[in-house]
Amino acid sequence: MARSSSRRWLHVEPVGNVSIVKFTRPDILDLEEIRQLGEQLLGLADAGGRIVLSFENVQRLSTAFVGKVVAMHQRLKDQDGRLALCHVAPHLREALELLKLPRLVPIYAEEREALEKLERAKP
Repeated sequence: MARSSSRRWLHVEPVGNVSIVKFTRPDILDLEEIRQLGEQLLGLADAGGRIVLSFENVQRLSTAFVGKVVAMHQRLKDQDGRLALCHVAPHLREALELLKLPRLVPIYAEEREALEKLERAKP
């Protein structure tokens, strides 16, 4: 069953052994909101497993948020979990590539592709 956070930042939907996390707001810019969002993402990572972050609704984000994604990746990795991103707009993908995020976290064009890769990934 899908669930949304109390702050309405995230929509989480389990698909097989992977959780799809969709952002509900187009802008991730405010530092206090990024802090809160980071806590929510780390809370999801604490459960371990495999998570796909879908950026299909995101148009703008702060580089401060990239640090939260890296922290989530590390927490999942420490628990033998996996993280992937999908539906990243071209202008955001370019920024993430400049920050070298794809070296840590794979970015896929489509949710289906990210799901397939994570479902097949070894624990």
